[in-house]
Amino acid sequence: MTIGIEWVNNYHSASSNLANNDDNARGIYGRLHGQCQVEYGDDLAWDQDFEEAEAGTPSAGSDQIYADDVDIVFFSGHGMRFGASFGVKTLDDGVARASNMRLGNKDLEWLVADGCEMLADDTGTVFSRWGRPTSRGLH
Repeated sequence: MTIGIEWVNNYHSASSNLANNDDNARGIYGRLHGQCQVEYGDDLAWDQDFEEAEAGTPSAGSDQIYADDVDIVFFSGHGMRFGASFGVKTLDDGVARASNMRLGNKDLEWLVADGCEMLADDTGTVFSRWGRPTSRGLH
Protein backbone atom coordinates (compact mmCIF):
# COMPACT_ATOMS: atom_id res chain seq x y z
CA MET A 1 0.00 0.00 0.00
CA THR A 2 1.32 3.43 -0.93
CA ILE A 3 0.57 6.42 1.27
CA GLY A 4 0.64 10.19 0.75
CA ILE A 5 0.56 12.75 3.53
CA GLU A 6 0.34 16.52 3.24
CA TRP A 7 -0.02 18.97 6.08
CA VAL A 8 0.10 22.70 6.76
CA ASN A 9 0.88 24.46 10.05
CA ASN A 10 2.26 27.75 8.64
CA TYR A 11 -0.29 29.84 6.75
CA HIS A 12 1.80 33.03 6.37
CA SER A 13 -0.96 35.23 7.84
CA ALA A 14 -3.50 34.17 5.20
CA SER A 15 -5.21 32.16 7.95
CA SER A 16 -4.29 31.48 11.54
CA ASN A 17 -1.35 29.15 11.95
CA LEU A 18 -2.03 25.65 13.24
CA ALA A 19 0.01 23.24 15.33
CA ASN A 20 0.66 19.50 15.24
CA ASN A 21 -0.68 18.82 11.74
CA ASP A 22 2.70 17.33 10.89
CA ASP A 23 2.34 15.01 13.89
CA ASN A 24 -1.20 14.09 12.78
CA ALA A 25 -0.05 13.20 9.27
CA ARG A 26 3.04 11.28 10.34
CA GLY A 27 0.98 9.51 13.01
CA ILE A 28 -1.49 8.25 10.40
CA TYR A 29 1.38 7.09 8.21
CA GLY A 30 2.97 5.28 11.16
CA ARG A 31 -0.24 3.35 11.84
CA LEU A 32 -0.91 2.28 8.26
CA HIS A 33 2.25 0.22 7.68
CA GLY A 34 2.69 1.12 4.04
CA GLN A 35 5.25 2.89 1.90
CA CYS A 36 5.19 6.69 2.19
CA GLN A 37 5.44 7.83 -1.42
CA VAL A 38 4.39 11.47 -0.91
CA GLU A 39 5.13 13.64 2.13
CA TYR A 40 4.91 17.40 1.87
CA GLY A 41 4.38 19.93 4.62
CA ASP A 42 3.98 23.67 5.03
CA ASP A 43 5.50 25.48 2.01
CA LEU A 44 5.97 22.22 0.10
CA ALA A 45 2.30 21.22 0.38
CA TRP A 46 0.36 22.73 -2.52
CA ASP A 47 -3.29 22.80 -3.53
CA GLN A 48 -2.42 21.65 -7.05
CA ASP A 49 -1.21 18.32 -5.59
CA PHE A 50 -4.90 17.45 -5.13
CA GLU A 51 -6.32 19.08 -8.28
CA GLU A 52 -6.79 17.51 -11.70
CA ALA A 53 -4.95 19.10 -14.62
CA GLU A 54 -7.37 21.08 -16.81
CA ALA A 55 -10.13 20.93 -14.17
CA GLY A 56 -9.90 24.44 -12.73
CA THR A 57 -8.74 27.96 -13.31
CA PRO A 58 -5.84 28.22 -13.37
CA SER A 59 -5.45 24.64 -14.56
CA ALA A 60 -2.33 23.90 -12.55
CA GLY A 61 -3.40 20.52 -11.18
CA SER A 62 -0.88 17.73 -10.80
CA ASP A 63 -2.80 15.17 -8.73
CA GLN A 64 -1.75 12.36 -11.11
CA ILE A 65 1.78 12.46 -9.63
CA TYR A 66 0.84 13.28 -6.03
CA ALA A 67 -2.54 12.68 -4.36
CA ASP A 68 -3.92 10.38 -7.07
CA ASP A 69 -0.70 8.37 -7.38
CA VAL A 70 -1.04 6.63 -3.99
CA ASP A 71 -3.59 4.27 -2.45
CA ILE A 72 -4.47 6.52 0.49
CA VAL A 73 -3.79 10.24 0.98
CA PHE A 74 -4.12 12.21 4.22
CA PHE A 75 -4.43 16.01 4.43
CA SER A 76 -4.21 17.92 7.72
CA GLY A 77 -4.76 21.68 7.72
CA HIS A 78 -7.45 24.32 7.34
CA GLY A 79 -10.56 23.18 5.53
CA MET A 80 -13.76 24.72 4.29
CA ARG A 81 -16.96 23.36 2.80
CA PHE A 82 -15.60 23.45 -0.73
CA GLY A 83 -12.03 22.28 -0.16
CA ALA A 84 -8.72 22.47 1.66
CA SER A 85 -6.55 25.52 2.30
CA PHE A 86 -2.78 25.60 1.83
CA GLY A 87 -0.19 28.13 3.02
CA VAL A 88 1.41 28.77 -0.38
CA LYS A 89 -0.62 30.87 -2.79
CA THR A 90 2.07 31.73 -5.35
CA LEU A 91 1.76 28.58 -7.50
CA ASP A 92 -2.04 28.56 -7.68
CA ASP A 93 -4.61 30.19 -5.40
CA GLY A 94 -3.84 28.10 -2.28
CA VAL A 95 -7.22 26.32 -2.18
CA ALA A 96 -7.79 22.77 -3.42
CA ARG A 97 -11.44 23.00 -4.39
CA ALA A 98 -13.59 19.90 -4.61
CA SER A 99 -14.76 21.18 -8.00
CA ASN A 100 -11.15 21.02 -9.26
CA MET A 101 -10.51 17.49 -8.00
CA ARG A 102 -10.99 14.19 -9.83
CA LEU A 103 -9.58 11.86 -7.19
CA GLY A 104 -9.54 8.14 -7.84
CA ASN A 105 -9.36 8.25 -11.61
CA LYS A 106 -5.74 7.05 -11.45
CA ASP A 107 -4.83 5.13 -8.27
CA LEU A 108 -6.27 6.78 -5.15
CA GLU A 109 -8.75 4.71 -3.18
CA TRP A 110 -9.02 6.61 0.11
CA LEU A 111 -8.96 10.34 0.92
CA VAL A 112 -8.70 11.24 4.60
CA ALA A 113 -9.22 14.92 5.43
CA ASP A 114 -8.40 16.49 8.79
CA GLY A 115 -9.78 19.96 8.14
CA CYS A 116 -12.74 21.86 9.58
CA GLU A 117 -15.97 22.05 7.60
CA MET A 118 -14.82 19.91 4.66
CA LEU A 119 -17.55 17.32 5.18
CA ALA A 120 -20.07 19.53 6.98
CA ASP A 121 -23.56 18.49 5.93
CA ASP A 122 -25.92 20.84 7.76
CA THR A 123 -27.23 22.05 4.39
CA GLY A 124 -27.49 18.59 2.84
CA THR A 125 -24.91 19.32 0.14
CA VAL A 126 -21.92 17.19 1.15
CA PHE A 127 -22.52 14.61 -1.59
CA SER A 128 -23.06 17.19 -4.30
CA ARG A 129 -19.76 18.84 -3.28
CA TRP A 130 -17.68 15.70 -2.77
CA GLY A 131 -19.44 13.09 -4.96
CA ARG A 132 -18.93 12.81 -8.70
CA PRO A 133 -16.97 14.20 -10.45
CA THR A 134 -14.72 14.89 -7.42
CA SER A 135 -14.65 11.26 -6.28
CA ARG A 136 -14.09 9.06 -9.30
CA GLY A 137 -13.06 5.77 -7.74
CA LEU A 138 -12.77 6.45 -4.05
CA HIS A 139 -14.35 3.99 -1.64
